[in-house]
Amino acid sequence: MRGLGLALGLSLLAPAVVAGHQEKAEDAEDATGWRATAELSYVATGGNAEAETLSLRNTLVRGWEGALLTIEAAALRAKNTTRDPVAMGDPTSFTIDENERSELTAESYLLRGRYEGALSKSRYWFAGARWERNEFAGVADRVVVTGGFGRTWLDGENGHFKTDYALSVTEQEDLAGGSEHFAGLRLGWDYRRRLSPTTVYTNRWIVDLNAEETSDYRGDMINSVAVKINDRLALKVSLQLLYDHLPSLVEVPLVGIDGKPTGNTALVPLDELDSVFNVALVVNF
Repeated sequence: MRGLGLALGLSLLAPAVVAGHQEKAEDAEDATGWRATAELSYVATGGNAEAETLSLRNTLVRGWEGALLTIEAAALRAKNTTRDPVAMGDPTSFTIDENERSELTAESYLLRGRYEGALSKSRYWFAGARWERNEFAGVADRVVVTGGFGRTWLDGENGHFKTDYALSVTEQEDLAGGSEHFAGLRLGWDYRRRLSPTTVYTNRWIVDLNAEETSDYRGDMINSVAVKINDRLALKVSLQLLYDHLPSLVEVPLVGIDGKPTGNTALVPLDELDSVFNVALVVNF
């Protein structure tokens, strides 16, 4: 829970920290000084059924000559509220009692930090750490520490592409009580293409492999398109795909052959693939 508090605190403080600096660049990877980006998405419906979805992501970047520090914090919460009305009285004279039931349907938090240092014009080294919590994927806490090298293959006004190769250490605790600690390998890329003067396409992909059990691997890919409104605002549409070949286990009630509850539980694996579609307003500081 300390990681959750740090993530939310960073989300609130990052824009304020950067607002006091005047340096600003079009592309954070090529800039010196400070830069921050905040993404906010909120959807609410009302009536017979209510639903609320809130998504927040903040990225804080500090650039130096030949070095780059990136800190990112994100949170997602979705809640549904339903009403089950009950009529009390007789058919001609009654009162309505509305029983409301709220249910949290999605919740995830992320905090990530990364530092890059240049080795040459196209090669660099990096080190980073990532904390995440996703209860609906069965993950109570997951910490991944990485270190490795990368290469920039394309870096121009209209396009950017780089690849990473790293060693990692993962420590994970599941909601069902299980835990893991293992060394692994991490591969990834970061691709960005300017489709027009106001439109940018981005694809970021990471795969983690458990070096001790090669059938245990995870993938995280984000595709996004951002359309610039003005110098400060943009509209961004993104699709994130999260794959876990050996997903976490959750406890579910165990029912006997006769259909009656046994009072016991069974551990059942969750789905391997999760997807998150998001439309957000982006504010650049």
